[in-house]
Amino acid sequence: MLPRRTLITLLAALPSTALAQFPSQPGLPTIPSIPGVPGPGQPLPPARSTGQGVTQQDAAGGLKDALRIGTERTVSRLGRAGGYLNDRDVRIGLPGTLGTVSQGLRAAGMGGMLDDLEQRMNRAAETAAPQGGRIFGDAIQRMSFQDAIQIVRGPSDAATQYFKRETTRPLTQSFTPVVDRELQGAGATAVFDQVMRQGRSVPLIGNQLGDTSLTGWVVEKALAGLFLYLGREEAAIRQNPAQRSTDLLRKVFG
Repeated sequence: MLPRRTLITLLAALPSTALAQFPSQPGLPTIPSIPGVPGPGQPLPPARSTGQGVTQQDAAGGLKDALRIGTERTVSRLGRAGGYLNDRDVRIGLPGTLGTVSQGLRAAGMGGMLDDLEQRMNRAAETAAPQGGRIFGDAIQRMSFQDAIQIVRGPSDAATQYFKRETTRPLTQSFTPVVDRELQGAGATAVFDQVMRQGRSVPLIGNQLGDTSLTGWVVEKALAGLFLYLGREEAAIRQNPAQRSTDLLRKVFG
């Protein structure tokens, strides 16, 4: 038989579930319980509820699922050929006053140049859009527990507004060099400069053309398109059961 001190040491090292398999032995000391931790056979404490029939942990996890799914769908939708160009809701039009006077410029024979410029602008936005995946993912990881609970309880675009606050700056910083490179490489910047020069020579129209940053315009409108579809994805997941593609989403928003 093992010495008593050795037997006590071995039993103390076993998990509590294993100890429960041994009958109690007279003379063995009782292992003290850890405050706040249930002992063998005792139920776990009830999880805190959000008041919606799920725990706060469920709510936070479900929200992050919703955001992950919504951002993946949005980036995939807009980051492909024609994602901006062929979608009238997010298609990027001519910048600033150039768009305002475009009808007059078309009447002056510049329609082909304007169409070409608009196509190149949208292609640049489509190239930059996949950059949003990483940035949205980082924002989801940084989201605090309290942020998540407030968003779950908030309006149908609460998460989208969170993204606007947290990602507009890094998205702008990430998109700008990509868009600028694409505009330069596709010749859009040269076309834009030519359009502006010729446009300024058109009577009654040229003096209305101000100074516009082509890259800044495309980046601004590209982000607006991303947030538009993020809002739609979020609203659909909250309102349409068919869009809740995980068990946790169905539990939280169902």
